[in-house]
Amino acid sequence: MTTSLLVDSLLALVPEKLVPKNSIIGPAQLGRLPLFLYAGGNTRAIVDTWFHRAGIDPKPIMELGNVEAIKVLVASSLGGSILPNLALHKVTARTVGCRLPPLSSASLPMCPGKRRWLIADFGFSLRWFQTTSGRLADNLRRTKERGR
Repeated sequence: MTTSLLVDSLLALVPEKLVPKNSIIGPAQLGRLPLFLYAGGNTRAIVDTWFHRAGIDPKPIMELGNVEAIKVLVASSLGGSILPNLALHKVTARTVGCRLPPLSSASLPMCPGKRRWLIADFGFSLRWFQTTSGRLADNLRRTKERGR
C-alpha cells in the first residue's frame, strides 16, 4: 500500500514573452515549443502520458536531471518545460508558471534524500517520520543541555 504524503501539481514553465493570455497552457501549445524535460522518474512518466493522451509526441531538445538548469534554460527564452509546483516555489525571472489542463496533478510519494527531497517509486511509512522526529527532538534537547 502506498501512502501519499503530498499531492503536487505540475506546471508549465514558459518564457514570460510566450505566455498565453489565460493562465492555462495545453499540450498542443506546449508541444510546439522546444522542450527541456526532466530525465526519468515519475514526473517524466506523467508528463509523457499527458502529452500522449492529447495525441502529441513530445520531442524534447534536451533532457536534464537538474531542475535548476531547466529553469535557467527556460529563463533564457530557449523553450519551455513541465515541472512540479514544488520545484517552482521561486519562479525564475523572465518565466511564468502556467496551469495545465487535466492530468496536471499527481500523487507523488516523497522521501527525504541526503540534501533534498526525492520522488520515490515506493510506498512510504509514516513510522520514518515518527522515528526521525523523535531523534531530532532528542538531539535538540542534548544540544540545549550542552549549551547551558
